[in-house]
Amino acid sequence: MCRVLKMTYTASVDPNSDRYLSGDELDIWIAAHNIEPFGDDWQQAGTIAAATLLPHTKRGGKELKPQDFIPTMKRRTQQTPEEMGAVFESLKADHARS
Repeated sequence: MCRVLKMTYTASVDPNSDRYLSGDELDIWIAAHNIEPFGDDWQQAGTIAAATLLPHTKRGGKELKPQDFIPTMKRRTQQTPEEMGAVFESLKADHARS
């Protein structure tokens, strides 16, 4: 978080600045973040998408929410060595055919 705040601070003041945040400046940024959080780009994009499409939806239709536009990542299970070997052999066979 400190690195993001440093980049945000230096970019907002002077993009070519090598100046680091002091402890007091970091406290100010943390306080500002507590008042109005920043950095959740997907939430911001989802809110904009929902607000943009809202006037174009039918009355009584599905209510659009920002979460409708935020992708979710499903965790994949880790492959076993046998599954990895099967994929490798399949790729090797495909390469031999070409």
